[in-house]
Amino acid sequence: MSENTTPKLSHNEVIKAAIPTLAGNIAATIADPAADRFSEDDQQFIKFHGIYQQDDRDLRKTAKKFQMMIRGRIPGGVMTAAQWVTFDDLATRYGNNTLRVTTRQSIQFHGVHMSGLGPLVKKINESLLSTLAACGDVNRNVTAPPTPAYTRVREQVYADSVRLADALAPRTKAYHSIWIEGVQLKLDDPANQDFTDPLYGRTYLPRKFKASFVIPPVNDMDIFTNDLGFIAVVEGDRLLGYNLAVGGGMGRSHGNVQTFPRLADVIGFFAPEHVIEVAKAVLTIHRDFGDRANRKHARLKYVVEERGTAWLRDEVNRRAGSRSRRPPASNSTPRATCSAGTGPWMASCSSASWSRRAASRIAGHARKPRCGRSRRNSPRRIPPVSEPERHSRQRAGVRPGRDHQPPGLPWREGRPAGFHFARRLHGLPLAAHLRARSRRIRAHAPGPDRPHRKTRR
Repeated sequence: MSENTTPKLSHNEVIKAAIPTLAGNIAATIADPAADRFSEDDQQFIKFHGIYQQDDRDLRKTAKKFQMMIRGRIPGGVMTAAQWVTFDDLATRYGNNTLRVTTRQSIQFHGVHMSGLGPLVKKINESLLSTLAACGDVNRNVTAPPTPAYTRVREQVYADSVRLADALAPRTKAYHSIWIEGVQLKLDDPANQDFTDPLYGRTYLPRKFKASFVIPPVNDMDIFTNDLGFIAVVEGDRLLGYNLAVGGGMGRSHGNVQTFPRLADVIGFFAPEHVIEVAKAVLTIHRDFGDRANRKHARLKYVVEERGTAWLRDEVNRRAGSRSRRPPASNSTPRATCSAGTGPWMASCSSASWSRRAASRIAGHARKPRCGRSRRNSPRRIPPVSEPERHSRQRAGVRPGRDHQPPGLPWREGRPAGFHFARRLHGLPLAAHLRARSRRIRAHAPGPDRPHRKTRR
């Protein structure tokens, strides 16, 4: 095959180009009382509307009984009490009486049949939430940290996540027409045939796109596993800006060497007012350079891996516009200082290098320290403690070198130092195991009514 040969597009790309409004025949199928499933092409279109077609696993041996899963789009995972009551009522009325909270701060309905699909999605929109872009080849639900709660920085970060979710939402009118008005779009209408989304274009993205925000030192959003990550840089109660992480993703296909998990690279810093421009620059890079022939190789992480972070930084700068700004000199959050770049930010390296090394050990991908930084002079180096203090921490369940607490504070009130990452053990969060272990240790620790038990040596 010559280098000029264009690879064959995947079937998803063909049907997106044929019906750029993403309408398909969804409304007509819902209106048909005899229909219990969507066609194969419409199964791909309904994903953009936040819906997956599934079947009841318990009945597979006799006959397939089709049902739907509906996922809400809830930026930052924040909803009002009235919205929660609406979701709970809809799960009882149209679903299998369950609500399932996802790892990306959303809520899913399961066991919804075709007759209840339209009313359920309409009621979700009437509660001022949506299912648009909760699935499909677009930006998915934007996640934001729930902690530290009731702080000014957290409010600003959440507000940025809501602005980003609105800015990256597709603009097709098919969603409102189908689920609010119950009207099937005329696919042969020239206006619908020529529709082009102002951000995504006619064929949207090659694959899904995930964006997230996080506030150090807690990495509760697993920021380096996202296509687009915003790491808040905080000084006191002020949000100075974000370090930008691009190109993460943990998915892979077994036996396919072209697919692999990858941690995002931190490529720069920018001011908070440029969140939308920078996010659109990264998203359009995925749109223009992603693999549209092989969906298993279509995520943004493969573009970053193959073209490099230097190319990525230059391309984001070019698309976001030149807004060069040097980060502030002082900050309570460690900042990268190893190399400079042009455009809206400075290139990041030093503080991010240690963060990514910590994540690499968790993900099983060992990486060398960047910029010559050794573990000995790492920002997370733990100061020495006295022997009695060490024994006291061991009895309290504090692990040496990991759960360091400021001296003079009770163990329950101490906060871990450095940038911590979500870890799992035997399918459960590691924090749960540590809490259980601490309770067992404290239950047998010496006290007024439990003298210290001597052990044989």
